[in-house]
Amino acid sequence: MAFPSKPHVTLREAKGLAEWGIILRPGIERDTLLTPLWVAESVLGEASRFLKADLPDEWADWLDKRAERCYASHAQFRQLVRRKVAGRSYLYAFFRHWLAGKLHKERLSLYRRLPRTYLLGAPLKH
Repeated sequence: MAFPSKPHVTLREAKGLAEWGIILRPGIERDTLLTPLWVAESVLGEASRFLKADLPDEWADWLDKRAERCYASHAQFRQLVRRKVAGRSYLYAFFRHWLAGKLHKERLSLYRRLPRTYLLGAPLKH
């Protein structure tokens, strides 16, 4: 699917990265140079430390895949994540919100320990 707006990384820049052995996946990574899996792992670690509980590593993959699906099919999500100044912050906020939903569905006791601001994407204060 072709998107109407220009990606942030030019073909020349992507080729330069490839020379260093860095291959960008299509989607968020190629358009913004953000790595959703790293953001997902960071959010999962933040929640694990706050809750003092081990959360499944597979949830990072789930967050990553969900972000890529949203990026491919929702123009507003794509627009927010592509913002040069705040795109990374939006990605963190969405991941926190989605993780809260996952906890609500699968680990209700942990979900109840989260502050309400986390449901809106705010970082956890330790």
